[in-house]
Amino acid sequence: MDITINETEGPVVDVGDTSSEIDAMRAEFQDLATAYAASQAALEVAEAEQLRVTQDAERQSVLSKIRVRAAILGAVDPDDIEKFLNPIDGDSDAKARESALNAQLDALVDSKPYLFSRRRPVHDTDILSGVPPRQGDVPEADVRLVAADDYAVRKMRFLSS
Repeated sequence: MDITINETEGPVVDVGDTSSEIDAMRAEFQDLATAYAASQAALEVAEAEQLRVTQDAERQSVLSKIRVRAAILGAVDPDDIEKFLNPIDGDSDAKARESALNAQLDALVDSKPYLFSRRRPVHDTDILSGVPPRQGDVPEADVRLVAADDYAVRKMRFLSS
């Protein structure tokens, strides 16, 4: 491309044969448009996957809170309790779903008491330190509190067996 200055017409640009340059620019533009469309499609797929994962995580969070609450209420199998609850629509927020499921859980305790053992008071923050299950009320034995005569009899029974 040559630029010449003509006194009557001003600057004159000799562009020569530009059809090959225009065709190259059109091809580059077409490649960019195709790449943009592909990236937009990939973005839509990624956003849909992110939404699915987020909803699944929220659902698992609510269900784990329900399992913990069922364990606090003394459920025999807290993992199975969710099968007795009606699902809540996904449009409501997590707090609303959790409170609705808690209400259903309270109703389930009353309607199907065989799913729950006796209620044990356990704190929400420390559910794993509840009383371990025992058969009946077994008092702890302390050898220091046994009378001397009774101790001698028990010792002889133990040694003879």
